[in-house]
Amino acid sequence: MGEYPRASFALSLKLSDPNPSGAGVVYYPVNYGRWIRYSSPISVDPGDVVAGQTVSMKEEFTSSARVEQIYRLVREPLSAPSILLSAAEFTDTLDTIGVRLTNPNPAGPSVIHYVLVEPGKPPGDRSAWLPYKGDFVALSTQYPAGFTIHAYAKAVDPAAFIDSSSVEAGVGANFTFDDPGDGNVLYVIDASGSMRANVGGTTRFRLVQDSLIDAIGRLRPGTKFNVVTFANNIVWQDGSWDLKLATEEYKKLMIAEVNRFKTASGTNYEAALSAPLRFRTKPDQVFFLTDGEPTGSSQFQDDVAALAKAGIKVNTIGVDLRDAGEQRLAGIAKATGGSATTVSTK
Repeated sequence: MGEYPRASFALSLKLSDPNPSGAGVVYYPVNYGRWIRYSSPISVDPGDVVAGQTVSMKEEFTSSARVEQIYRLVREPLSAPSILLSAAEFTDTLDTIGVRLTNPNPAGPSVIHYVLVEPGKPPGDRSAWLPYKGDFVALSTQYPAGFTIHAYAKAVDPAAFIDSSSVEAGVGANFTFDDPGDGNVLYVIDASGSMRANVGGTTRFRLVQDSLIDAIGRLRPGTKFNVVTFANNIVWQDGSWDLKLATEEYKKLMIAEVNRFKTASGTNYEAALSAPLRFRTKPDQVFFLTDGEPTGSSQFQDDVAALAKAGIKVNTIGVDLRDAGEQRLAGIAKATGGSATTVSTK
């Protein structure tokens, strides 16, 4: 049996006669058809069966035995595609990432298939992956926690080629407000006077507003959320003291409110950290953002303990804080099982 790669076909096959000159004549059929006297190379396609025999032309010789061979394709493994991403992570100011897949195999034998999944999730069966049709962009609103892209080269002719192995590449997410998932979330935002500090032609508060708007836009449909702001006391809340489903309509309404937020004096941690327990639907987690030291009453540790007892995680975000302020927020986060991050606008 002869096995050859696809590129070798149509194969040019030569038959040779090892007998003395004039002793016989070579004949052959292709695919058990008519016997033909051999005179020039034969064109052979994949799967063809070629037989051959030397027929005696002199009395002192007898005809040879019949020989036969089938010519098959060798299934060649395809090479995996390459993945090019325009950035490694989504951020507050980068909500689209371009994706380009390149097929290193010769044109024709394969097409690229791919799938995007959330980080840590399996890619699923390849039969459900999408055919790649050209460059595309992935949106942070679709993948608020980032994504992993998986891709492979699929054989157009499985008889000739073997599907490639899969390759993958990951995109992270680095937002001021992390993806809260599908649970209940409350944003508690510092609206104190220090948030009006000038930062590169804008204000610290405007930067926070923009980050909060971005976070609201990325909320998943199953999430319930709300926002309160605080200074010396609660400055803004929507009047319902309840979490609302993150429909596109309500997100638009809340974004409009965020754009109208005002600042005031004072940084009352006690008012801020007691707010989550006032909601009829309790949040699973709170994002507590502040740039200042607590003013007025500093008896907020009881509120932290109450939040921990209620199973409400407080994720703290310190903006341009000194070490003592960062340590204070880290303590709040640790006590409630949340995370502590810091942001610099300088």
